[in-house]
Amino acid sequence: MIEVKIYLFAYGSMKKGFKNHYRLENDNLIGEATTKEKYNMYPAASFNYPYGIENDKTWQLRGELYELTSTDIEEIDIFEGAPDYYYRKEIEVLCDDKKYKCFIYFRTSTNPTGMDTDVPLNAWTKEFEFVGIKNEDFLDALRIALLKKNKNDSADRFISYLKNDNE
Repeated sequence: MIEVKIYLFAYGSMKKGFKNHYRLENDNLIGEATTKEKYNMYPAASFNYPYGIENDKTWQLRGELYELTSTDIEEIDIFEGAPDYYYRKEIEVLCDDKKYKCFIYFRTSTNPTGMDTDVPLNAWTKEFEFVGIKNEDFLDALRIALLKKNKNDSADRFISYLKNDNE
């Protein structure tokens, strides 16, 4: 039986040390990689994660190359919201002076989630993720304040939900 190796180029929140890395932590990290072709990347409007853009040929993206040994690519499709939010495409990356064919996820043109096109990127860093986490905290606090202002018992349920979710 021929074993087919599946490689994934992670450029955002699934990279090592980032909030969604747990999805790839049991797979084989080959190393830091760069796309052979030029693309672009923009943060989501919330700054929680980036969007790779296929048809905006600005620079080579930097990320990590993984050999999927325990994760099924279809699991990643579901996580990425393919085919509605992202689409999967095979590209070439350079890693340790070798070329690899791997999958990447690009933002679909019909993705309803906003992105900040004033901030083009070639690499996603912890500073961006930190801003996204702070945005989430701020939005949670804002929701609580609005619910309390409206004297809605939903505020107590929302606070309970947040406490249970973060324990």
